[in-house]
Amino acid sequence: MIWSILSPIGALMFSSIRRAWPWFAGYILMVMASGFVHPDAGAASTAVSTTVCACFFVFNIGGVTSIAFFLLKYFVAKSEATIALLGEANVQVRREKERIDKIKRMMAYFVPQTAQRMIENSPDQALLNKYIRDASVLFLDIEGFSTMTKQHPYERINRTIEHYFSLFFDLIRQRDGDINETAGDGMMVIFLGDNGGMHAENAVLSAIDMIKVCRANREKVDPDLLPIRINIGINSGEVYLGSTKIRSRESDRWTFTASGTVTVLAARLSDYAQGGKILIGEETAARVKKRFRIKPVQDVALKNLEDFGPVYEVTAETGKGETSSAERRDVA
Repeated sequence: MIWSILSPIGALMFSSIRRAWPWFAGYILMVMASGFVHPDAGAASTAVSTTVCACFFVFNIGGVTSIAFFLLKYFVAKSEATIALLGEANVQVRREKERIDKIKRMMAYFVPQTAQRMIENSPDQALLNKYIRDASVLFLDIEGFSTMTKQHPYERINRTIEHYFSLFFDLIRQRDGDINETAGDGMMVIFLGDNGGMHAENAVLSAIDMIKVCRANREKVDPDLLPIRINIGINSGEVYLGSTKIRSRESDRWTFTASGTVTVLAARLSDYAQGGKILIGEETAARVKKRFRIKPVQDVALKNLEDFGPVYEVTAETGKGETSSAERRDVA
């Protein structure tokens, strides 16, 4: 009865709980059978000396308990080794997570917020494929940048651009805009929303705010900053929003942007504007004319574009403040 307990214990240690159950059931049956057999076996037994009885008693109890002890010791040693390995693996996982978090934070500096939100909301879906979306697109560039690069050190120019673009970033964020890309002296911004009139207004308001920042005297902040003047083009309508996928044999390169004629016209208006002006396309003008003073620009010729409709210059806000909900519905 005593020695038979080693069978379910051994199965539990070296096999699995599922396989140990039959051995344990067999042990219980053997115990019950031994209980019935014991009286008859005792009656037929011969006399055994006290010394032999003591030796067998010690052997049975000591042997079984010793084996059980070493089995448990083996199990505990394996458990401790496994826990140690899990601890090391946990440390490695934590370090890898920290590394991935750092990479994610660094990548966030280069990925537009619109794309980040789409990936975070549905990481397993192909939402980055291009689809049609109503948006307002803003382009800006620094006037006379080529001349500036010839007259001033690159470090000073770079510090000036970073300073002003950082101010622009805050202004754009306040109007729910998303900086899609920057290239040298230029910037592309996308304004989205369910209300077409609202995101068009936000684009124009951001443009006005950025013009005001450039006109302010920045010498009190840093006398080494160069004065700049920016020209802005804005257009609204349906764009193809999503990723442009460039594939090679070895890797892929994706760029997230808004493409289409709406975007092209906004870029051309930015190129055409001079003297710190804000030029807007016909659709944007239709959406914001009740909020801003605008005037038509005559004889506009844009590179590689024809039949782009009338162009308007934003001169000021009307002074009415926020438009009413009825006006916004009319603009939308």
